[in-house]
Amino acid sequence: MTLSVVRWGQHPLSFQLASPDSDVVARASLVFRPWRLASSAETSYAWRVNPVAAGANRAWRISDESGAAPLTRESIPAAVRCVEFLAVQKLVDSPAACTMHGALVARNGCGIALVGRAESGKSTLACALWQRGFALLGDDIALVDVGRRVAWPAPRRVGLRESSRALLSCALWRRVVATPTTDGTDEGCLFHPDDVDGRTRPASVPLKALVFLDRPGRRAGRDIARLDPAHGLVALLPHTNLALRTNTGEAIHRLRPLLESVAAWDLARTGLDGMIHAVEHVLEASD
Repeated sequence: MTLSVVRWGQHPLSFQLASPDSDVVARASLVFRPWRLASSAETSYAWRVNPVAAGANRAWRISDESGAAPLTRESIPAAVRCVEFLAVQKLVDSPAACTMHGALVARNGCGIALVGRAESGKSTLACALWQRGFALLGDDIALVDVGRRVAWPAPRRVGLRESSRALLSCALWRRVVATPTTDGTDEGCLFHPDDVDGRTRPASVPLKALVFLDRPGRRAGRDIARLDPAHGLVALLPHTNLALRTNTGEAIHRLRPLLESVAAWDLARTGLDGMIHAVEHVLEASD
């Protein structure tokens, strides 16, 4: 059986999908396009996607080298999407990576991470900023080089929830769902923003600010308030993989240089326009 492969990755890991099915490989090539690696590149993790019979219909079985039970998906997009998420989980699990749960946007070469709990509004605000001229790099997981104060998105398409659809014009929504790399999901869709707006995304950006959305313990009052580095460090720690991969002392030691040089801010959940203006203020204040 002849296998074709697609390789992709984001530092510090690289991945491979192999399949005898040309349609699977073609789909993977589209989805992983922004992070493609040369066919000769070494890979950290690999998955194989094989077609299998499932009653009267075809399905696709996803297996790896770990010996774990294979996963089965009913369509090619679903199979590739499964591998897409498995690869990101490997990054989150890696002791060599520093990841944080947050959206990543950029303007004029400067990156801002929007950090918060699930349903805190990260994706909605990131999408709204995208409509105001920010580059939308990622909506869920960002990787950080603490020493260089540089951030880049995990190798996963941006997720747009159905609840954020109202932020887009009808024409823009149609462009999003019409791009060849868009997948519909139970919550909305996954897509590449550059397929929609035609703008090249930077591979990485200097991280200028961390903006915490709806942070527990946020002091009432101003819509946007700067945190001192110690409070910023405590606020960020639970949203990083270091909180689970190392002990607290080691995690604090690794993150401290980031908070000593990158400003941290508390942002209240107010009207969306006000939150956009607050993020723009943060960017100006960080120049």
